[in-house]
Amino acid sequence: MDNDNENSISSEEVRNWAELPFDVVSHIFLKVGVIDILLRAQFVCSTWRRVSKEPLLFRSIRI
Repeated sequence: MDNDNENSISSEEVRNWAELPFDVVSHIFLKVGVIDILLRAQFVCSTWRRVSKEPLLFRSIRI
């Protein structure tokens, strides 16, 4: 079997996280938690950073 074929990624397998709709990213963030949003998720891409600044995400914070 050709090793190049095993290691290559087809265009259908590539995901661009920045293209997720705003409401989908918001829903993901609601499941993730505040600390992970502030320390990790907002650094994925500019879209996720914009969503991370949405006040609705922080209306209730569980400590």
